[in-house]
Parts: sequence; structure tokens; C-alpha cells
Amino acid sequence: MIQTGLDRLLTEKLSMLKGKTFGLMANHTSVTSDLTHSVDALRALGCTPACIFSPEHGFRGKVLAERKVRSSVDEETGIRIESLFPYEEERFMKATKDLDVLLFDMQDIGARFYTYIDLIAYGLQASKEHRIPFIVLDRPNPAGGAVAAGPLARQGTAASFSPIGLPVRHGLTAGEIALELNKTIGGQLDVIPMQGWERRMAYRDTGLPWVPPSPNANTMEMPLFYYGLALLDSINLSLGAGTDRPFQQVGAPWLDAEAVIQRLTERKIEDVNVESVTFTPTQGDYENESCRGIRICPVKNEWNAMTVAGHLFEVVREVHPSKVSWKKRDGRYWSDFIYGTEDLRLTYRNEESITALFRRDSQESKTFLDFYAEKLYK
Repeated sequence: MIQTGLDRLLTEKLSMLKGKTFGLMANHTSVTSDLTHSVDALRALGCTPACIFSPEHGFRGKVLAERKVRSSVDEETGIRIESLFPYEEERFMKATKDLDVLLFDMQDIGARFYTYIDLIAYGLQASKEHRIPFIVLDRPNPAGGAVAAGPLARQGTAASFSPIGLPVRHGLTAGEIALELNKTIGGQLDVIPMQGWERRMAYRDTGLPWVPPSPNANTMEMPLFYYGLALLDSINLSLGAGTDRPFQQVGAPWLDAEAVIQRLTERKIEDVNVESVTFTPTQGDYENESCRGIRICPVKNEWNAMTVAGHLFEVVREVHPSKVSWKKRDGRYWSDFIYGTEDLRLTYRNEESITALFRRDSQESKTFLDFYAEKLYK
């Protein structure tokens, strides 16, 4: 079993916190290898956080996606919990101004548009503003660290706060993202790396228990679907939110699933099978409506969810040329945020090859991961 940054903090580096007033950016995934929460483990060793800062989904991970999270007091410990979703810079800087140290520990899932990594940037900004150490306790990337996919985000388009252009599937750990971000921000960063993790490890190989980072990240395989299939959330399809297979199935009440499956089968997509399914999402698009859809069934451990998403975009365009609409949020196309450029939406509109777009853009991300990203692990 590998050791996470939290495990190593508790056993090797607790002197970094002794006698200090510290804040902890954490949620329900901030646990030791035996599932003891970081707050409880730290308190047992005489180190109690002065404040907890929680991300999207809240400190206990029960709030649904994109719902506002309120600040509160933790009932079990009496510690103040400051919500960072939505983020308010002035309030956060005020809440961190009397701290000696700020820590970050939560499980990411390896996609740029998953919002937990935003907090790393916020923490580095507070570190720079207040001249305090910002310590990132590293954890595995459950999508793996050997593969990147998608374009590098262009400034002003990416969903997440990001002074660096990360790929859609970035292939980095939280600690490595912090190193990249800090090249621009310039905070007092310290990363406590894992021991024993390797870039090609699947999450199941780590020996660590899987704690779902959000309500729909219910299995350790979900991150291998999410970075690609979540791109389909930019159009009027359901991805099965609230079902037992979120992000593993795609559908809508109007979808001709059999026609879509037939065309997907004809394309002979590598490493996956597809099957017909009917599901009823309990969240998001078509909530509580019966959806006809397609379930993605990988036949290998490593497969390309972005390639599958590209084929799905193209086949849905062929079968339903007039049914698809593109979602907007705050007056902007959601696809531009999550893909990181306008190219996905424009390529679809121009009836050009989306699979070719994804292949081209993934070459850019491979170059980033192989040659430019600062890496802590082999």
C-alpha cells in the first residue's frame, strides 16, 4: 500500500504544525489509509485546525454538483467551516490572514474541470498574500499519471481558475499541479509527496480505499470515464446523474438508442463495447424522466474515453441533426469552459471530425505531460 501525503505528515512531519495556527482545505476524502479523517487524526495528535475550508459538494461531500455550499460549524468538532464554493476572494483572504500555515488535502479525479484543484490556486494566492507556507498533501491521480488528453486550456475559456493551461485529462497529482501553478503565483509552497506511487498505477493498485470525491464519483473506475464522457454534458444529453452508473451511460427521452448503437458498432471503436440501456436520472438533465441510452463497457483497463466521446458526438449528430442543443451558463457555452477552447463546438457545427480534433489536441497534451510538466513521480 502506498503512503499518501497525509499519512506521511502524521508519521514524519508533524513538526510542521506543532504550535502553529493552521487552516485545512479538506473534505470527506481527506482520510488516512485506515479511513480516519484528517481532522480526527490531527486532533488525536494535539493539532487542531483553526478553520476548515470546504470545496464544491461541501465538507461531508453530500451537496449535489453546482449547488451553493454554505459556511457552517462542524457538529462533530465545533470547528468553523468556510465554504469556498462559490469562491469569494475577499472573504477567503480575511479568513486566512491570521493563520501560520495552510494545508490542502482532498482527492482529485484527474480532469481539469473538476473543481477541487481550484482550491490549490486559492491557497497559493493566500500564501503569497500573507507570506505563510501552503502545504499540499499529495494523493494519487485515479485516472493515472502516464496519459494526458485534450487541449491545453486557453486563457479565459477554461471552467476552472487556471493561470496555466492544463489538458482536459492532465495526468498530474495535486502536488504536481501546485508546482505548475506556483510558477505563476509565487506562494510559499511545500508538497509532501506520496511514497510508493507510480504514474502507471491504476487506483486499485494503490491499496487505498476509494472514498467517492463527489456523489456521482461512486466507483474508482469513474475517473476513467469522466474526463471524456463529461464533455457530452455540454449538449442536451443525460449522463445518468443519480443512477448506479453515472458517466458510464448517455441518453435522452428523444434518443434513438438502437440507431446510435448500430452506427457505433459499425465504427469498431477500440477497447469498448456498447449496449442499449434505459435509465432514469435523479439529477440534472431529464431528472426523473425515462431516458433511452447507451452504456459504455470497457474491455481493457486502459482505454480512451475521449475517443469514445468523439464518436458519440459524431453519431448523435448523424442520427439527430436537429435535436441537439448546446448548453449555456452565464451567457457562455458550457463546452468552451470544459473543453478549454471553442473548437469542440465549432467543429460540431461545421460538421467536421470531432475524433480527429481530439486526436490532434491530445498530441498537445502529451507533449505537455512528457516534456514540460514538473513531475514528482516516475
